[in-house]
Amino acid sequence: MKVTHKLIVILIVLSTSSAFAQKLRVSLEGGIAKPVGWQAQYTLQGEGGEVSLEYFLNEKWSLGVDFGLREFLYHPIYFQQPSLRVKTYEAVGGYHIKLSSHVNAYGKLGVGVYHTRSTYRSDDQAFYHFNAVNAGLSPKVGFNYRLMPSLFLDMNGSYSFTTDRELGFFGVVVGFQYDFLEF
Repeated sequence: MKVTHKLIVILIVLSTSSAFAQKLRVSLEGGIAKPVGWQAQYTLQGEGGEVSLEYFLNEKWSLGVDFGLREFLYHPIYFQQPSLRVKTYEAVGGYHIKLSSHVNAYGKLGVGVYHTRSTYRSDDQAFYHFNAVNAGLSPKVGFNYRLMPSLFLDMNGSYSFTTDRELGFFGVVVGFQYDFLEF
């Protein structure tokens, strides 16, 4: 119990210290995804996006959360209807490098939960339901370009895979990032 209280006090001090706290960043991005694993033969290229909130500990290191949604249409040869949806909920750590006054590069690693859901009709006209929750991992590499003091144009690529080895995708997203509450 005492260890928990000490840890909470340390985290509060670190998070409120101007030596550590730099800013909060919110991102809204959309893009495409290419399936891998079993879904690659049954689904087409997907689309979707992410919303994220990132807390910068200093100029180089950040912690945050990402919420994503990808939707892959089934190939009409195999299934007549809907699509496979993958919702992602990840905790993310990032390392950022300033390349110039306007361009930054970063690498991130997301760890979280991937919720996969689908209802489809096969050739025999029967409806099938698929619902699974797996742990997932998503390394990302990206660049952002400063458009205004707090607004960035962002592009990143990722490879997401889960504990179900048959489920994963490559993704590329483009969007905007906005810094607020700079300390």
